[in-house]
Amino acid sequence: MATFVLIHGAGDVGWYWHLVEAELRARGHRTVAPDLPCDDDTAGLPEYANTVVTAVEKTARTGALVIAGQSLGGFVVPLVADRAQSEVRLSEPSPLRAWPDVPTRVLLCRDDRLLPPAFVRRVARERLGVVPDEIPGGHTPALSRPRELAERLEAYAVEG
Repeated sequence: MATFVLIHGAGDVGWYWHLVEAELRARGHRTVAPDLPCDDDTAGLPEYANTVVTAVEKTARTGALVIAGQSLGGFVVPLVADRAQSEVRLSEPSPLRAWPDVPTRVLLCRDDRLLPPAFVRRVARERLGVVPDEIPGGHTPALSRPRELAERLEAYAVEG
């Protein structure tokens, strides 16, 4: 079993992941979905990463550590991954100069209007050297497709 660290996007809270958390927990995994301090105007990506790392440190973990981020959360993932490279199984695009040396997957939502699929495909290929996996749906798959998203995350944990 794995521990999934689920990082929400801007204007959201950890609750965003509640349906995916239920799916993952039903499969025997642990989950952590902290609230980022998005309402703090002085906080930025480093503070968001600190919040996530603190939440992970307070959680009893099992198995692999899998980190997933949605939207803005995807920019926080590599900062967290950089601190735990040996344990990380999943991450997404970041503002770091160099991508942490961890297995990386990108899951593209074909109907996303905020991050157009053509843009995500190009960025995944050019910056990460990966071809994204694709599912139907818009920008918030944890709410619209929680079972399918949980299945993908679980598969990524097994693949490493």
